[in-house]
Amino acid sequence: MDLINWILERIVGLLDALLPAIGLSPEFLANVDSAMTIIIDLLNTAGYFIPLDVLLMCFMVMIAVDNATLLLRLGQWVIKLIRG
Repeated sequence: MDLINWILERIVGLLDALLPAIGLSPEFLANVDSAMTIIIDLLNTAGYFIPLDVLLMCFMVMIAVDNATLLLRLGQWVIKLIRG
């Protein structure tokens, strides 16, 4: 467990050093953490009405379709760049 904590501390330290270099505020990680907390709370709340495995499956399908669309558009863009 100590090794995992050490690795995570190094990753967070690296991100803290890199975020200002790319123009993001130092509070970016805190904002991401609070957004993830809100998403988890929403999933827990929705779990009372819809089984959580069904809800997560719907989210996974949405993400898979979104990623497939993104990869398709990226591939079309690269082909257009190659053709000129």
